[in-house]
Amino acid sequence: MLCLSKNKITQLPPYIAQFQDLEVLQVDRNPIEWSPKANPPSNLEDPSNMKSWIRNLQSSLESEWVKISEYDDSGYGEGLEWEDVWVLVMVYYTVYIEN
Repeated sequence: MLCLSKNKITQLPPYIAQFQDLEVLQVDRNPIEWSPKANPPSNLEDPSNMKSWIRNLQSSLESEWVKISEYDDSGYGEGLEWEDVWVLVMVYYTVYIEN
C-alpha cells in the first residue's frame, strides 16, 4: 500500500512503475492531471479494479520514464567521452606528477 493522498502532487513519479507488488495506491485529493491510459476508474474499492488500474498506471509511467531517459538533457545521466577522460588524465599528470 502506498498512500500519497492530500500532498498537492500534480504528477506521479515514474519510479512507481518499479513497485511490482503494489496492490493499493491512494492518491485522492491531489491535483493530478491523468493521461487517458492512467485515469483512475470510479470504482477503485474493488481490489481487482485497483490492481488493474495500478498495472495500467505503471505501464503508462514506465513508457514516460523511457521517453524522459532517452531525451534527458540535464547532464546528470551523461558519461564522459574518451576525449574528456584523456584531458583529465593530462591535467592530473601536469599538475601532480610533473610538479
